[in-house]
Amino acid sequence: MLSFRGFPFRAVVFLMLVCALPLFSQSEAEVETETNDLVCSVKGIAGTVQVRRAKVRRERAVNSANDSGWTDVRLNMILREKDIIRTMAQSEVRLETPEGSQIKLGENTTVEMLALKYRARDSKTKLKITGSAVEGHESGTVFHRQTATTTNTKVKLVGGSMVTNVKKLVSSKSSFEIETPTATAAVRGTTVELDVKNGLTEVKVFDGKVLVAPAGTKKFVEVNDRQAVDIAPNQKTVTVREVPAEYKPKSTRLKNEPPPQSAPSGRDRADAGVEEPVSVQFSLKLDGPADTISCYARDSIIVKGVVSPPTARVRINNKQARPDEYGAFTLALTVPSDSGVYPLKITANDKEVSETILRTLKVAHVYTEIKLASPVEGQVFEKPEVEVSGTAAPGSIVNVMGKSITVNRNGTFSGEAVLSDKEGDVKMEIEIVDKENNAVWFIRNVKYQKTADTKK
Repeated sequence: MLSFRGFPFRAVVFLMLVCALPLFSQSEAEVETETNDLVCSVKGIAGTVQVRRAKVRRERAVNSANDSGWTDVRLNMILREKDIIRTMAQSEVRLETPEGSQIKLGENTTVEMLALKYRARDSKTKLKITGSAVEGHESGTVFHRQTATTTNTKVKLVGGSMVTNVKKLVSSKSSFEIETPTATAAVRGTTVELDVKNGLTEVKVFDGKVLVAPAGTKKFVEVNDRQAVDIAPNQKTVTVREVPAEYKPKSTRLKNEPPPQSAPSGRDRADAGVEEPVSVQFSLKLDGPADTISCYARDSIIVKGVVSPPTARVRINNKQARPDEYGAFTLALTVPSDSGVYPLKITANDKEVSETILRTLKVAHVYTEIKLASPVEGQVFEKPEVEVSGTAAPGSIVNVMGKSITVNRNGTFSGEAVLSDKEGDVKMEIEIVDKENNAVWFIRNVKYQKTADTKK
């Protein structure tokens, strides 16, 4: 936990994200999206810490063999896949992943971020919410996909020491792995210490369990609370031993950070003139999926919440939200006009401490061009049912053969018109009327002709 003036920094944020227009219509296909952006950040630095960017390494290899590409690490810097981070003598750094797992690197330590992945998968389940009033819009039926998310983190401890506090992985497909030159450790939510020195890997486990195997093998051994293993090069088997009772586990707190203190509460706090603490814990409540917000191009998204203390600065996708005297804030954002997957970044800052949460905006394409795809001129039908489909502005009405078809939220429409039972040439008049009562007409000359089978 971060501290400020000796007290825990607590910023309690309650956020509500609402797509101001209906969400996705039903789809039977599963869609998986993946983003590697903003997946690990630097939350604390003591001494000299450097990073070598993966992209920089590739460019340096081409342009200058003598330029290593190492740069100093900054607070809140974002780390990406294949980045290498190292600490110098008497130096430490603490990293944090979006789900809250913490990694502290000790002095003279080198770590490579092998894999940092976030995936959102749509399930086939359709949730239907009726009578859901959205601010600024009429109530209606809202459709969206149910989404599950997985995170996959893999780091390589090249040399030195590391302490990790891994949040419990809620998805069976999520993973948190640590590789060393001689071992692999699979962590699912615990505190684990690793040391790599002179080719030997030592793993200590606290408050949980870790699966450990020699490098290059699948012979995993379960290491439980206050147990340890030592793995040397070319070792094929693992022996579990107990951690000595007098050993005190290390924490992810840096040496330049004061230890957490228990503060007085209630009237004692006020009498002592103690400043009320704030938090780095954020919670996000959604009517739909917790991690992915599905919406359409150019939709409005309303972000609401309350931050404490009210003086904290809140930014949402680099736009400032201004809390009132009670800490409540509201900000409307316009979704990009192009379809795709976009990050939604919400940050709160108070003095020198900040915290960020990330969500995913999945934006669907919206058709606006008026187009009649079916029927086509001269088409012959063996049955009186004729499919009428195409695209138009969302909310438009398609009138054909005495029947009305409403254009979907994504700008598509599809329905059936029924011809008379009399065979022969048919002139179909199709009218498309938008919300402003502007109309476009299509004429399609088709033919209804029964086959021998349909005449029976």
